Amino acid sequence: MLSPLRPFYLPDVESFKVELDKVSATLQWSYSQADEYSFILYRSIDTQPLQTYKHLSGVTSWQDTDIKRRTTYHYGIKVKGKDGRESRITEIFTE
Repeated sequence: MLSPLRPFYLPDVESFKVELDKVSATLQWSYSQADEYSFILYRSIDTQPLQTYKHLSGVTSWQDTDIKRRTTYHYGIKVKGKDGRESRITEIFTE
């Protein structure tokens, strides 16, 4: 019987949160050895489905300045490794 050398999925992003103010949304997350990975951010507005929004490398925060007041945003994030493996999407909603 064969067994995998490593898990199929990378560990999920931890402590994903968003802080809104009048002109931006600051997204923050935790990930061990973040500088060795890239992160794929997803965003949707109101009831729309999530769509790929940004690709970031080696960071654990980002500021979205393309927001409008009185709008609900839904963000998602997943990790991508150099070997092509990815984590599952971690999601968060704003009000």
